[in-house]
Amino acid sequence: MAISETEAPRRPSGSVGPIPRQLGRYEVIDRLAVGGMAEVFACYERAVGDFERLAVVKRILPQLAAQPSFVSMFLAEARYVARLNHPNVVQVFELAEDEHNTPFLAMEYIAGSSAREVIVAAIEANQRVPVGAAVGIAVQACAGAHAAHELTDPKGRPLGLVHRDISPHNLMITSDGHVKLLDFGIAKATEAVDREDATRTGGLKGKVHYMSPEQCKQEPLDRRTDVFALGVVLWETLASDRLFKRKSELEALHAIINGERRDLREFRDDVPKRVLEILAKALSPAKEDRQATADELRKELLDACASQDIACSADDVAAFVRPLLGDAQLRRQAELRHRARRDPGEPVLPPRASPDALTSAPSVAVDPTRVLAPGASSRRGRWVAAGLATLGLALGVAVGGADRVLGPSGPPLTMAFAPTADAKLMLEDVEALRAWLSTALDRPVTFAVADSYADLQAQVLGGEVEVASMPPYLLVETRARAPDLAVIATKEVQGSTGNDSILYVLDTSPVTRIEELKGLRLCYPDDKSTTGYLFLRLALRRAGLDPDADVKLHRSGSHMQALRDVVSEKCDGTATYSGGFLGADRAGIPVARLRQLAIIARAPHQAIVVPERVPEAERLRIQRAFLDYAPDDGGKNGRVERISGFSEPSLDDYAAVRDALLEKKK
Repeated sequence: MAISETEAPRRPSGSVGPIPRQLGRYEVIDRLAVGGMAEVFACYERAVGDFERLAVVKRILPQLAAQPSFVSMFLAEARYVARLNHPNVVQVFELAEDEHNTPFLAMEYIAGSSAREVIVAAIEANQRVPVGAAVGIAVQACAGAHAAHELTDPKGRPLGLVHRDISPHNLMITSDGHVKLLDFGIAKATEAVDREDATRTGGLKGKVHYMSPEQCKQEPLDRRTDVFALGVVLWETLASDRLFKRKSELEALHAIINGERRDLREFRDDVPKRVLEILAKALSPAKEDRQATADELRKELLDACASQDIACSADDVAAFVRPLLGDAQLRRQAELRHRARRDPGEPVLPPRASPDALTSAPSVAVDPTRVLAPGASSRRGRWVAAGLATLGLALGVAVGGADRVLGPSGPPLTMAFAPTADAKLMLEDVEALRAWLSTALDRPVTFAVADSYADLQAQVLGGEVEVASMPPYLLVETRARAPDLAVIATKEVQGSTGNDSILYVLDTSPVTRIEELKGLRLCYPDDKSTTGYLFLRLALRRAGLDPDADVKLHRSGSHMQALRDVVSEKCDGTATYSGGFLGADRAGIPVARLRQLAIIARAPHQAIVVPERVPEAERLRIQRAFLDYAPDDGGKNGRVERISGFSEPSLDDYAAVRDALLEKKK
């Protein structure tokens, strides 16, 4: 059956060239990621004798190598990290140039997982990160940050280095419990005598949810900015939730600046009071109220654990991380070594056999008769959706300054939509959602618009798609045939979860009541449409008309086409959802020629469904990815699909649809 598809995920134009076979003495296995300034490669180093080791090489983008400002920023990071020699900071092997004189930085490969991945894996396993392990991670992160803060220039003068981007995905944790601080790409030397060493100011730098209040306000920074970020990381590791996650980055900024944070005790009750006090101090909006140094924070945490007899050593971190992710870390390292002996241009990450291979965490039981899988929540979902997008989970390597992963490595996922509007317009509007899902799930995602509502139903029942967006009528009918079909989310449009079915006629029509439609021709989008067919028939019957005898019904194929058919006078009227009328206007259809005759009924927006054949754990991941979707424009810029997000569904939302179906059958 024919479907209209989006293009396959594309790499950013102009920034990605051929994969080099060699960078200095490093053989390139594959490109891992590309960001706004640099690209990152998995490499293998072979030296004298039998010396071999994996490495990560970060190279400035070739097209930026001729721009002094970018080269200066890249070299500044290299100078900072190269001077650091600390067990809790990623080790730099060398700063060199390739054959085209483009600078690159060679760093150690870390056979570990990001702190974000650890949190996500714990959530998936229905576990909490033990207090000792969480504090142990934070203690080592503090040690690495303090080493950076104490860094001096070659003459022994303090640089006043501030990392500015400490977050869970910039902390790598090995199965031995060792923590490494990564990515000094936006570090700032606040006291550098040689100001060429300092990063240029003029904009917010860092991840909003881990910025300090002074960073948000673009005020002068010092090491206490990183103390704040370390506090956020520890809070989130303990809570398994995001501290400053809000509906928008603007709201997050306000929450950070105003000190609006939730009580950790709402999430767990086993965190000692002294640790809570230390956290509150580190998270103080005023930097003068925080610990003066990262080392002071480290010592306070160690003292608190000692007083409560809480073990927080590297061994205690390992005792939690190794059973959770140790096997996956070893498999990834072995895979990279194996691929290093192949063609350097061959992709390093083959498709995974199944979603279950992603993690050794047990599946979460799902009752398929319920609309929402039990145990799923937007709180846990925010972590999963964000965590699955990190390089630490996908690659297990030390990567700095790369903000986009190329080529998701999971199995492809196909999602189908009902043809409510023109396929091309629909797919253009949902491209941001497709990109989000691909990143959140670490899977290539393809969106398709079915030929008809029945076609969509057949694809779902036939197992041709893993996810579908179903109108309410089609959903109720399909679940009657397949009760195990899981409804995981309901679409929201600018915060609303429902819309009205509205009957329109031409502005010049003499019709003023539904009863006067007798003998006229009415267009409808599809005979399984809720607002355009089911509710239209209901309104006609309630007005004393027989939908099959008293009016002439014509199938147009979509809501948008039905509106076109009325405007072109092919039909005398049609019913559509309120958003469909606005979408048609934005698509250039002269809907000003139409007049509202009646508001018929209200229906929920389309539901996101997942067939039973999709493994339960993967079903949960998909659900959380949808529930976490929050486009920057709030969906306002869409022409026909103005999706602002998704919410948890309820069977009660479909009562009016079920009642209408029962009345239709009478």
